[in-house]
Amino acid sequence: MYEACGWCGAILVLYAYFMVSTDKVSGNSAWFQAINILGAAVLIIYTYGCHAYASMLVNIIWVIIGLRTVLKHSGIQLSRVKMISAAVVLVAVLGLRSEQPPQNTKKITPEGELTTTT
Repeated sequence: MYEACGWCGAILVLYAYFMVSTDKVSGNSAWFQAINILGAAVLIIYTYGCHAYASMLVNIIWVIIGLRTVLKHSGIQLSRVKMISAAVVLVAVLGLRSEQPPQNTKKITPEGELTTTT
């Protein structure tokens, strides 16, 4: 599941960037912000699953910036504390508190065979 999230998130973020770079949409458009936020949110799941916490933090900040932009253009004003709270709720809603994937352990038996246990 994590691998699929990684690919989907990367495709969404790159597609949004391509559309802005080729002047197909405005960087301030709701469409661009929605695709960007969605892509970064899915990448949060992927980076969490890979234990890539630095990259996960970048994507959390990416989502916060996108949400701030959407709220700014909609006329809604939120304090920084509320924005950080919204980001934490978003991370929780995305299911980042799910179980860790099982860790495989490889051992060599006395006979010289390689075994894998979970």
